[in-house]
Amino acid sequence: MGPCDETRRLDGSARRYPGLSPGDDTLLRSWLASLAKPPEEIHTHVPVGNLPRLLGELNTAANRAQVEASYPRRIDCACRFGDGWTIVECKPEADHHALGQILCYRWWWERDLPGLRVDRVMVVTDVCVADCAGPYNAYGVVVHSCGPVLEFEASRRREVFGDRFPLVDA
Repeated sequence: MGPCDETRRLDGSARRYPGLSPGDDTLLRSWLASLAKPPEEIHTHVPVGNLPRLLGELNTAANRAQVEASYPRRIDCACRFGDGWTIVECKPEADHHALGQILCYRWWWERDLPGLRVDRVMVVTDVCVADCAGPYNAYGVVVHSCGPVLEFEASRRREVFGDRFPLVDA
């Protein structure tokens, strides 16, 4: 669980980072290239959290293998800078789903790996939904955008939801 020899990667590898989709790989490489100083360690597809327990007759080797293959909780990237770690989630669009995901990853990391200090959690993205900037800031999640910030248009919201969910000025 957590960073280990199996998840450690050599920076600048010509191949896609293991466990990442081509899009996530592109985002990660863009962020890594923007850094003034590269991380001392890079780990990708890092397992965190627990898998669901299979009870009774469902607890077979075949079912356990299926759960492990289809229900992984894996951090896209964990980088070590000095004594601290940065947890990175790569998402084409940074929205509220990505926020929940990265917060869970931080929680599981801190529970399961108390000796490995997390200095920063972040989402690397092509597009940041502006309406989510407040929640990201409130929870201390850094957003590194490789592309535009999208404004959430009130007129589009009304078109989709009608008056069922009235807009409230904060």
